[in-house]
Amino acid sequence: MKLVRIREDLHCPPIKILAKQRGFWRPNPSRVIMSDITALSSSLGNIGDLKVFAPESPCPFKLSAGLQLKAFASFNTAFQQATGWELLIRETAQSYRFRRRAGEVDMPAIPELVITDLSPLLPPGIPAISRIYSEKLVVELNEILSDFGENRRKKFSDEAAASKKRPLNLATAAEVEESIEPLDPNLPFVTSNFALASLHLETQRASCEWFMDESGIARFAAMVCPDNGKSWGRELLAARTTFLAECRHGSSNRAARAAMEQSIQRLFAAETEVDILTGTLNPLTGDITMVGSDDYQVLSSGFHAPSSRSRTDIATFHLPRGQHMLLIRWPNSIDSEALVNWGQQMIGKLQGRDSRQVTSIFMDYLANCLPSLPQKPELSLSVSRS
Repeated sequence: MKLVRIREDLHCPPIKILAKQRGFWRPNPSRVIMSDITALSSSLGNIGDLKVFAPESPCPFKLSAGLQLKAFASFNTAFQQATGWELLIRETAQSYRFRRRAGEVDMPAIPELVITDLSPLLPPGIPAISRIYSEKLVVELNEILSDFGENRRKKFSDEAAASKKRPLNLATAAEVEESIEPLDPNLPFVTSNFALASLHLETQRASCEWFMDESGIARFAAMVCPDNGKSWGRELLAARTTFLAECRHGSSNRAARAAMEQSIQRLFAAETEVDILTGTLNPLTGDITMVGSDDYQVLSSGFHAPSSRSRTDIATFHLPRGQHMLLIRWPNSIDSEALVNWGQQMIGKLQGRDSRQVTSIFMDYLANCLPSLPQKPELSLSVSRS
């Protein structure tokens, strides 16, 4: 058989296949040639010249969804601290197809939350909350997000139809920041033995939180952020979530307060200190212990120890049955003597009243007191014992 040399040319088929097509290829085990040359070797040209597909331009619909869902990071951290599970946020497939079909890049995207794994923030030895309950919480949150997203989409469609023409501008980070909903106060906690309620909160600067542990001890927290014109909604939400997580882990008042401060500083790099008070109430004995009460005016008709001098010291109070205690954080510009006189009058008005009347009595006297106070309190919290 006459051997013919085949040139190494890209347009020439391999000799093995050519011979096989002609019907006289026979493998010879004694003449097997091993080669490490691949289809992308230098003999076939530069690997960088190989074009598998054209470069894909960034999808404007995915970019706009990412900007709309930018505020998720702080909520994810708060969820991890509260449950021990890490979340992932994504746009629903139906929402993505709907926006592409409509051709509207800045149409509001409908997000959904998914639990991905255990949180890396979970301290060693501390178990996560039940996955079943956490999944149920995520499902309920997704229902709320879906309803909220549908309402935003309907509003967007109505505005687009009214204007007939809408520019396809991506939302900026500042616009996303301004669209954050105000932080609503939690509902009053009322039982047959005691009641906790926020009487007045400075919008986006102050918040309260409470928790009932397994031993029947009520725990509460109050927090006030600086008045610098900034919205502190995310910081307050993180502090409230951290407080609830610390309560579930059985932390002391001092440890819970320190964890709340560290959470704000670590997550948001807050340069200004936040005034935080944490406390516990034993409904059976009426004993109240608090940490960080020096920044707050404590009004009580019960017996209590002298006010603590250090922000980290523990102050102890006793609240008799049928009495109320008020924790108030005032602006620094108000004269202390005026506050003492106002407080004495306020406590007198609450004597013998039911806990359900505290809020209305407090707000009425705050609005009509003589002489009037130049400013309202930044935060006021009531603790009542039946």
